[in-house]
Amino acid sequence: MKSMNLKSSLVAAALLLLTVQVPAATATDSYQDMRKVFASPQDVQTSCYWYWISGNISKEGVINDLKSMKKAGINRAFIGFQGIAEMPHGPVYMQSDEWYDIVHAALKTATEENIEIGIFNGPGWSQAGGPWVDPKQSMRYLASQHALVTGGGERDIVFPHPDNFLQNVKVLAFKRNNIAPDIRATVDHITTEGVTDVARMFDGDLNTTGGFERDKASITVRPSKKDFTLRSIRIESATPIRAYFSVKVKRNGAFEEVCSFGADRTVLKNEVGYDGLAPTAVAVPETRGEEFMVEMNINANCKIKEFKLSETPIVDRYADKILSKMHQTPQPMWHDYKWDNRVSYAPDAVVSERDIIDITDHIDADRVVWNVPEGDWEIVRTYMAPTGICNAPAIKGDGEGPEVDRWNRENLKHHYDSFIGEILRRVPENDRKTWKMIVCDSYEKATQNYGDDFIDYFKSHFGYDPTPYLLTFDGIVVGSTDKSDRFLWDLRRMIADRLAYDHIGGMRELAHKDGFGIWLESYGHWGFPGEFLQYGGQSDEVAGEFWSEGSLGDIENRAASSAAHIYGKGKVSSESFTCGGPEFARSPRHMKQRGDKFFTEGINNTLLHLYVSQPDETSFPGLNCWFGNEFNRKNTWYSHIDLFTDYLKRCNYLLQQGNYVADVAYYIGEDVPVMTGITEPALPKGFQYDFINAEVIENYLSANEEHILSLPHGTRYKLLVLPPSKTMRPGVIRKIKRLLEEGAIILGPKPERSPSLQDYMEADAEVKAIADELWGNSNSQTIRRIGKGWLFAGYSIEDIFGMMGYMPDFRISIDSDVKYAHTTQRDRDIYFVSNQTEKDIEFTAQFRIGGKVPELWSPMDGSVRTLKSFVNVGNVTHIPMRLHPNESAFIVFDKDISGEPQVLDMALNYPETKVLSVINDNWNLTLKSMVNDGKKLKPEALKDLSTMDDDYVKYFSGTAVYTNSFKIKEIPAGKRVILDLGEVYEMAKVKVNGKYAGGVWTAPHTLDITDVLKRGKNSIEISVVNNWVNRLVGDSRVPEEKRKTSYVCRTYRPKSPLQKSGLTGPVRILTE
Repeated sequence: MKSMNLKSSLVAAALLLLTVQVPAATATDSYQDMRKVFASPQDVQTSCYWYWISGNISKEGVINDLKSMKKAGINRAFIGFQGIAEMPHGPVYMQSDEWYDIVHAALKTATEENIEIGIFNGPGWSQAGGPWVDPKQSMRYLASQHALVTGGGERDIVFPHPDNFLQNVKVLAFKRNNIAPDIRATVDHITTEGVTDVARMFDGDLNTTGGFERDKASITVRPSKKDFTLRSIRIESATPIRAYFSVKVKRNGAFEEVCSFGADRTVLKNEVGYDGLAPTAVAVPETRGEEFMVEMNINANCKIKEFKLSETPIVDRYADKILSKMHQTPQPMWHDYKWDNRVSYAPDAVVSERDIIDITDHIDADRVVWNVPEGDWEIVRTYMAPTGICNAPAIKGDGEGPEVDRWNRENLKHHYDSFIGEILRRVPENDRKTWKMIVCDSYEKATQNYGDDFIDYFKSHFGYDPTPYLLTFDGIVVGSTDKSDRFLWDLRRMIADRLAYDHIGGMRELAHKDGFGIWLESYGHWGFPGEFLQYGGQSDEVAGEFWSEGSLGDIENRAASSAAHIYGKGKVSSESFTCGGPEFARSPRHMKQRGDKFFTEGINNTLLHLYVSQPDETSFPGLNCWFGNEFNRKNTWYSHIDLFTDYLKRCNYLLQQGNYVADVAYYIGEDVPVMTGITEPALPKGFQYDFINAEVIENYLSANEEHILSLPHGTRYKLLVLPPSKTMRPGVIRKIKRLLEEGAIILGPKPERSPSLQDYMEADAEVKAIADELWGNSNSQTIRRIGKGWLFAGYSIEDIFGMMGYMPDFRISIDSDVKYAHTTQRDRDIYFVSNQTEKDIEFTAQFRIGGKVPELWSPMDGSVRTLKSFVNVGNVTHIPMRLHPNESAFIVFDKDISGEPQVLDMALNYPETKVLSVINDNWNLTLKSMVNDGKKLKPEALKDLSTMDDDYVKYFSGTAVYTNSFKIKEIPAGKRVILDLGEVYEMAKVKVNGKYAGGVWTAPHTLDITDVLKRGKNSIEISVVNNWVNRLVGDSRVPEEKRKTSYVCRTYRPKSPLQKSGLTGPVRILTE
């Protein structure tokens, strides 16, 4: 138990450090302060990624970038130095004198403009490396060489010197009591269907290959050995493989399946593991037979080096379990990285720990001289090798280099000093006062599985010597399959722990010493080896990300917000609105629905993706990438972007007021890697949830008699849900028992054992004893009273909440996609309600709040109004609501009800309107382009500019200024007057009588113009901006030398479709 106590103390110390360094609570501004900021949110933080691409930067460019950010409401910029190989390289190279001069200019200008700066911790966005990192300081893995020798005297064994050798680790020897045969083409009878050169797959030579004639094939084997016992299959492919195998044995004249498995080695980049074509190893239940068949569905272009059917046991999927090869998609789900093959072997078929001899003292360089005892022995020389994984995107000769060792803080300091430290030394302190953050983007760099202090760390944290189990790195079963798998579980747990504590924790300590905070995306794609909550918990600020379309973001943002909520961090950022192609095709109206969706999941601090630094002032649309929306000063709608950033600021500001309300905490378990949790059983409608991890449960979660689970910074839950897992370490189940005794309500299945080799058998016995005490002997549906709490198994959350009398936090009277978020502080509750559909909807909303008057705060224009129609019944308030397509609104409950009569009447909350005037004709139109001379025209009617016959107008991109006048005989007293622009492509700003009235960028395209209106004749000016698309399509129709536009990533062709453009109306004046 000593090692567990040590671990607990280290965890507690790390969490205590975070609690001291990071504000535990979110903002709690007064009501009046909230009104002021909401009306004028310019000082609320809005961030962007500011990428300096492949040396295409200039001092003038970065200064102009920053000045434009200030005008647009972007007051925080994270500089990322990205080397994009597909982009032409500019004149400036990283860490040259010119580069430092430009960095200095950027930091000085940011200080003058009061724009906060973050700088990526190294070149590229993932993750921490550079040319200053020596291979011995980089991520490393455990490699090996094997020799078979016959004993009976001194033997001199010389291993070939490996090309990737860094240093020897251990030399281990074990006696081979049974030399188990493999199937060989020269010995055994092999027939095939759809296979070519099968003999090369069964020749023991990794330099020869066989292949396939078609995607359905089979191999049939009749071993020459009588009573051949199949125990393992190991497939070594020479090319990418994606296949499904069915292994069969002949019984009574017919084949019956023994096991089936898949193989996927299709993503070969080392970011998904240092061994791109790692062997597929499968433990087969011991099967004795005279004839075997392997049927397969396989990519027919695959080449196989070896297809080994063997009597030798193997650690199932060992290459995957040591993380030499990781998940083949960027978004592994909770069930991934879990292996359920529980094959066991007879004790005499595996290598016993006591039979493994450490002969490391006998190696000198590549030579082992050892007096070998009698018998057949296998000598395994293990050594460290570099993974070869480099930072990215980065260019060789301009920032590319090895990723730094995740476990060695001295090596990390060297990396930090070589990049961040150099900037600090080169730029005077007074010129970098607004540089506040060190940035760590999403983790996409796989992992190491070995390091200098591996054995000592294992002994101190897991309480046993891992040396014998190093053989499992090669698939050798040590002790038993169960013990080998548990060691590899501990290995993965160590990798995750050290990524969090030593790498991010180490980065945080280095940053704090220099007065910086750490900003971290708390997950990873393509090879994330950690635990997303623990990983995010070590940072000062956490972030998710999402794309404007698609599914990316569907797990990342909940990952980030959960980490923030359980570790007490007020801000939850998100790398927002990124995308792939087509370029320049989106405006904020295309982004709103996804952005609002993730606001409901806890995001409250938007970071725009992407502002690409523009090195010159002559090319338009300028430098662009294949990824990211173009939030930069050369975009056609950048002059109107403040309409969007003001919306984001208002949303961010209110969502930061108080603690996020989630009723359910889903425990993610202890298996790693893990990038998301699992919501099983499903969450009923009307409730929100967080994920929670073992670290926080063990160290900070408490419960009370009212069945409330709480954390010190104020986060509260009503239910803790355990995952569908059979394992749990003793520390967690002890805390589960304590929480139940204190009053917690917990739902989940009964654990059976520990997943770890630590305190083997004793830990299992403790887990089983506590589980039996809590769950009893039943594995079916269970309700048990434990202390002051309740334990449920086999029930839905809806059933449990019904029994406990818990009402939904929010629900609506219709079946529609309306999402919500709820924050609470003191006696104030704020709901964000978002229509995620493309339709106008009306409904009655029910809020789990009583005794308060609802107010509608509009994030579009900062207006606030009391909703006159609502009914309060007990602790529930019913409100008639109307939302336009993709519209969102805040409902704020702050003021006490003062006894007014309550009624449900939609018209009281959303008064009907009537038309005062329609402005159909006599419009004057002036077109202003960044690349062409302007043009004036007088259209017959408002229509889509892209449908005009005039090519200049048809292919126009820029600002279209519409002017006109209208008359109002009388301004209705006490009524609002509304300007309805109809349809706008893409954004518009309006002046009435020369006074700015506001802008529109999404439905409904309406503005309150009451305060700028006058009786009689009124002038109106509507400035409309569209996207670059139409001009780029138009330019693609002429020779390149005649084109006015210039940019890098091009996809538009003469026949590419045009986008709607301009003001199409109808333009109407309405009143209530």
